[in-house]
Order: sequence, then C-alpha cells, then structure tokens
Amino acid sequence: MDRRFDRTERAIAKAFTELLCTTSYASITTSEIIERAGIGRSTFYAHYHGKDDVLRTVVQSICDHVLSPVGPEAGHDFSDHRTSEALIEHTLLHLRDCESGMRALVFSDSADALARCLREQLIAHVEALLPQVPPGNAGKMNRTFLAEFLAGSFLDTALRWARDGFAENPAFIAEQFLLAVRPMFHG
Repeated sequence: MDRRFDRTERAIAKAFTELLCTTSYASITTSEIIERAGIGRSTFYAHYHGKDDVLRTVVQSICDHVLSPVGPEAGHDFSDHRTSEALIEHTLLHLRDCESGMRALVFSDSADALARCLREQLIAHVEALLPQVPPGNAGKMNRTFLAEFLAGSFLDTALRWARDGFAENPAFIAEQFLLAVRPMFHG
C-alpha cells in the first residue's frame, strides 16, 4: 500500500475515533471527519462511502490487530500469546480502551451500529479460526451456525461487561466465556 494512502487512512480513522469520544455516532457527519482529518471531500470519498464504512474499517482493524499483534502496546503485550484466552482478553482490552472509540460507541445512542459491525467482523474471524471439522459436539453442528453462535455469544458477553462498567478484569471475563463454550468442543 502506498504511504500517502496509508497516512490518509490513519488520519481518517484517528479523526473518527476522536470524534467518537466527544460526539455520539449518530451526530457525527462526514464533514466533521473530513475537517478533523485535514483532507478534502474527494479524498475522503476515494477511501470511504461514508461514516458507516469508516466504522467497519476501524472495527476490522481492531479485530485484525487482536489476531496478529506485532509487539507490545501501551499497557499490554499479547504478541507472544496465541491462546483463546489471550485472543479474547486482548479483544476485551481494546473494547474497554477509550482510544479505540469502541468504548464510546458501546455507551452511545448508536450501540446497535457497533454491535452489527462487530458481529460481522467476529463471525468472519471465528470462521477463519475454526478447524474445518471442530472436535466434540461442535463438529456435529452446522459450521455457519457455530460461528454465528460463538460470535454472538462473545459479543453479548462483551457488551454486558461494558454495561456493567467494565467492573471485572478482562482475563476473568475471557475465562468465564471459555468455561461456557468449551464443553461444546468436547465429547
């Protein structure tokens, strides 16, 4: 990818997430994103169709990052951890993080937009991680149903945790989620 293209994408994502921390998703306009990013309207539309497209890209970026961390980040380092617990905990940490803008969306009037977008991304990532024939009872299930069930259950767990004010440690939430779904992959 060309550096200017990449720099523009980062500027748009940064502007969008900054706006999410101060403005409800429903109130954010593409004009505000464009102005904050310091780009022209035609440049914005060369990259995105609108703010929903930016949201999808930001959520996809977070999901991709969680699956392939490249090094330590401020406050955590999952670059050497590839377990289910680590993937889930890392995802939860980014949901709780104010900088990603996801936390603002959870509590905004447009939490449904985040949930739809996050659900799509989670389903795609779960499908990619599932073995072709999962072990245990999960292997007897329709693969699409299984991926949608796991993604939906995780999303519901994460949103409940957020509504509870992120009171529990992300590692604890990850452990609880896995305690609920692991039996599907045995006997």
